[in-house]
Amino acid sequence: MRVLDLSFNGNLSENHSKIFSSLAKDKVKDFNKIIGKLHSNINQKNFLLWAISNTSSRNPYTSKIFYYYLSFFFIKKILKTKKYEVIIVDSIFQKKFFKRTLKNKNIKIEVKNKKTNINLRFIKFFFRLLIIKISKIFEINQNIPNRVSLIMTYVLDGYVTKSRYFPHLFESIKSKKNIFFIPNIVIFNFFSFIKNLIILRKEKNYILKEDYISFLDLISILNINKNIKSIFNKKNYLNKYLLQDLIIEELLQNRNTFGYLDSYMNFLFLRNLKSKGIKIETSIVWFENQSFERSWSYALNKYFKTSKKIGYMGIIPANMYISQDHTLPEDRKYNLIPEKILTIGNYFRKNIKKYDSKLLTKSVSALSFQHLFNKKKINKKNQILVALPILYKDSENILKICKNLMKKNYLSKYELIIRPHPAQKNSSYIKKIININIKSPKLDKNENFYETLRKSKFFFGGMSSTCLEAIILNTPTIIFKSNDYLRSSCIPKFVNNKCFLYSNDDVQIGKFIINSKSQSKFLSNKIRNNCFKSVSNNLLSEFNL
Repeated sequence: MRVLDLSFNGNLSENHSKIFSSLAKDKVKDFNKIIGKLHSNINQKNFLLWAISNTSSRNPYTSKIFYYYLSFFFIKKILKTKKYEVIIVDSIFQKKFFKRTLKNKNIKIEVKNKKTNINLRFIKFFFRLLIIKISKIFEINQNIPNRVSLIMTYVLDGYVTKSRYFPHLFESIKSKKNIFFIPNIVIFNFFSFIKNLIILRKEKNYILKEDYISFLDLISILNINKNIKSIFNKKNYLNKYLLQDLIIEELLQNRNTFGYLDSYMNFLFLRNLKSKGIKIETSIVWFENQSFERSWSYALNKYFKTSKKIGYMGIIPANMYISQDHTLPEDRKYNLIPEKILTIGNYFRKNIKKYDSKLLTKSVSALSFQHLFNKKKINKKNQILVALPILYKDSENILKICKNLMKKNYLSKYELIIRPHPAQKNSSYIKKIININIKSPKLDKNENFYETLRKSKFFFGGMSSTCLEAIILNTPTIIFKSNDYLRSSCIPKFVNNKCFLYSNDDVQIGKFIINSKSQSKFLSNKIRNNCFKSVSNNLLSEFNL
């Protein structure tokens, strides 16, 4: 029996992934127009629901809508050449459309429906809020002036007394009494969460938004959730199917997730700050166009109209990561993004506004990439550095390739160095490495990723800025070609594809390692000059602080 799994987390074949990736490039412009038009059809009293949702951000890895949209074109294409008895989906409305589309074909549509306890999600988040409030006993005396500047950021394990997102700037404001970081604490291991929470309480430059939010505030999300089914003013049929039903279905499934509730907390914090008479002179939000940031911008535009509203996109966006790759005119029109977006180089400044030419942008210091301007030579070691991406499935597949590579005799002189993604738990990767049984791997415990990279003769990464960093260092670079529905990389279009290998074939990768040569310094300088700006001596002025 031939089964086609079109559920969001289903394993696509190499050929099917290629078809989806091609469709994504062809259809992304139309998809953006459809999502843009939906903004005007949302009931204004329920617009907050849209602001705090992953769906409105178009994040293709946390929202399924783009995938569903592409799957309707995919199914028509694939059934022209192949026959299937069963198609597996994970959406009721996706099933309804497929049944209508395939009514003359003898194909069974099955729904892979993973049930989640929405109430349990809320209870867990409620207790998280309770723990943060109890932790106030560890707080040092803190005086909050009436006029402040705020920087919305993220805190990972080990990044409290230093900043992963705003290095250099973080150190520059240590002595300032009116500039504060507002952390979204993205730590899910209980003991690490408690440890970092206590450290946060002892740092003067942090304000915890939870201190300004009551339990009744949080409970109010339950009333807001009741309006999800009526979020749209009217039904519009788009591309012969009801996209709005898919969106409402997703909103219902994603309510009370961590991201959804924490985005709502951003809104509540700024609303309550306004009621206390505190004025925000400048707001800087770490900008990847995610729901965390959009809810912040929406509240800021609503309650602090005269504030300077800035977004800092301190990353190298991936080319098909459509939420961060570009904004939409409707994002700006409906106050879901900051007034001005700061990028780390001119290439990204031009790229982010390709759908919205009126977006205000400016190139500023590449805070996390200052090391790229250090051209000091270093002796290379016989080691292959593997930086695992944030997507778990891609990381697992990279480790399997590494297992096959390290069996090859011609690589016996190389040491395999594996670096987990900082947002993931090291212990889970250690277990995965042990289970996959890779020959003699080492976990990179060097705090400075760049130091390990400089010493490595080869680099293997995924959808990550680390690949571009390796190319700038003239390090032969392998980029994992995902079998996901999107094939994304962080390599700008102007970089010659001879500078790297984009592959998921261990035989091809092995040949690349044998035959690779270092690239010219001219290319490295071209990438550096186009994509990165060195850190300014006057960061406070550059960031309007």
